[in-house]
Amino acid sequence: MRFFVPLFILFLHAFGAASPDISDLNETQLDTLLKPDFSPGDNNNTTPAQEEERKKQQRLFERAEEAYRVGSYYEAVDKLGSLVKNPESDYFIPALLLSGKIYLKIGSKTGVQKYLWTAIAYLNLYMGRVDSPEWEYYYIKGMVYENLDFPERAEVFYKKAIETATTKKETAKGLVGLMRIAVWKRKIDLPTKYLILENIQMLKTSAAVEYDFIRGMNQFLKKNYEKALHFFQRTYRNNEHYLIDNPDYYLLVAESAYRDKKYQIAEHFFRRIIAVVKSSDVMQKALMRMGDLAWRQGNMKSAANYYFLVAKKFPDTDLATVAKLKLIYLAKNDLKITDELMALDEEAFSDPEHYVTLSLVKNRTNFVGRYALANFGEMALGLNTTLLDERLSWEISLIGTSRLDFEQREYIKALWKPRILSLAPERICVLYPANSAFFKTVFDRSVLMHISQALNRCGSYEARLDLLRFIAQRWHTDEDLLLLSSFLFDEEKYADAVQALQGVQSKGCAYAKLAAKSKVMRQQDIAPEQKLLQTCADDDTVATMLKAYYRLRHGASEAATQFAMNHLDFLENEYSKQRTGHRFVKELILVLLHDKQYAKAQQILLPMTKVIKDNCFLNSMVLLSSIRTGNGEQVEAQAGRLGACNTDWAAIAMRVYESYSLSQRAEKR
Repeated sequence: MRFFVPLFILFLHAFGAASPDISDLNETQLDTLLKPDFSPGDNNNTTPAQEEERKKQQRLFERAEEAYRVGSYYEAVDKLGSLVKNPESDYFIPALLLSGKIYLKIGSKTGVQKYLWTAIAYLNLYMGRVDSPEWEYYYIKGMVYENLDFPERAEVFYKKAIETATTKKETAKGLVGLMRIAVWKRKIDLPTKYLILENIQMLKTSAAVEYDFIRGMNQFLKKNYEKALHFFQRTYRNNEHYLIDNPDYYLLVAESAYRDKKYQIAEHFFRRIIAVVKSSDVMQKALMRMGDLAWRQGNMKSAANYYFLVAKKFPDTDLATVAKLKLIYLAKNDLKITDELMALDEEAFSDPEHYVTLSLVKNRTNFVGRYALANFGEMALGLNTTLLDERLSWEISLIGTSRLDFEQREYIKALWKPRILSLAPERICVLYPANSAFFKTVFDRSVLMHISQALNRCGSYEARLDLLRFIAQRWHTDEDLLLLSSFLFDEEKYADAVQALQGVQSKGCAYAKLAAKSKVMRQQDIAPEQKLLQTCADDDTVATMLKAYYRLRHGASEAATQFAMNHLDFLENEYSKQRTGHRFVKELILVLLHDKQYAKAQQILLPMTKVIKDNCFLNSMVLLSSIRTGNGEQVEAQAGRLGACNTDWAAIAMRVYESYSLSQRAEKR
């Protein structure tokens, strides 16, 4: 076994920097492989030659440490080459730990994961040679796993780093790593929460730069981009090297400015990233965002240049495909871009429809497919064909909203919004039910309001109600709440209509009318709305009726009667809709009959019964008032209309009519 270990170290050294195949081994396999009992030789009786060799190794290690400190990572790897091949060396174990740190830096800077796995391999080898790993082992391994996007594993090692820390600085570093993981995972267990709270003052002083960055991360994930940018800029000003060493973090800084529509600041950050960052993955994303920035600001030529640069410089990547898809869309709206792309003699631009469809089919399950869907949808929406609408509906139905990131939503919205706003309602009613969550996630209020109007035209009332509820909850504007309340009122959901109004901040005439109408239908007092109704215009008939209704309920029937006399056409329309006017008429007529004002009741009712001929209540009231006024001709006409009625008021009216008929026959005899 002693013979095997040096061979393994030689293998690691030979392939670690260039192509670390050791990463193919998992931790369990490495631990099993590297756990043999090994103890270095007795160094008490060293010869001068051995002592000279030891000093040489010491100098190599110190030079490697210095190269690491100044950022010359490949030089540091070279200096450590002979040390990590020699398990007999006093610097073998420290060299393993330092190699893990170096490959972490190389991997995080370049974005190449094989270097991060090489770091894991060195750290596992280090773990196999020591009885009690020092704090740095756990911290570095946590950082490696964080960079590899294994937050659960990283969390374990950061917690262990905190347990083994011997200084405040070490504790602070472990806590910062743990906080980053907690922010990304969007959850934190109770012990960790208390641990962080107990040390919050120390973090503010001992790890101020990283603490500010984490606060920015937290605001970014909450979509508070302005606040996020505030904290990120402090990190940038105080320690840009922190961002350069962690290029994915630098992207967050630039992205927060972009999403906050601070485009000049965003451009500065993206240009800076392109200038100083070595990670090809981060470089691609920054170049793509520079194209997006140019697009947002109307510079299509510049946008096309950036997208073309991504496609040319990183030809075999997913982002190259995305860049081509964006170029295809830009070319549709710019002949100069079209001519330049056609000159390239590439399939993506010579047959764009085929390229888009093929990209969608081949990448339906990954993020490229969502960009291809944007292009395909834009083409389909521009053509009025049932076949394409059905195909697009099917594609939409497959999309899980949790898989849509900000950039994809932004791209789909940019391409589809103009199309949807000009789309016929019947086409919207085919597409929207395929995946309502998709539309709610991607589109802004103006598009969703347009969709709600289309759903109303199609008679999709439940879908429209659901959408209006969503709009009101998401944007929570007074206009949205009033629209939702109005729709609920029309659907005779009066309690819900009142509830929807609770969040209205500016309570004016529109609010007062909706609240009062809903309460009238529930036979509730509208006294709280009376003052607000006074803010309505004098020619607002609905508001005037509601004020008359209030006075009627409080004993002032004259005003209500006068309103009815002056607005018979309006009341006739309201009554036929079974709305507030219906309630007003019924209560007014009952009050007039109770007060024996039969002539006034007839004056209001007769014009309405000529139009609403089969209404049992109206005809019953006309019959009763006609009997009381002695209008025999009208009595007989109205009695004939009640034959099919089976209501309480019709029964009462017919009994009164029978008594009236008997008395009339008796008088004639």
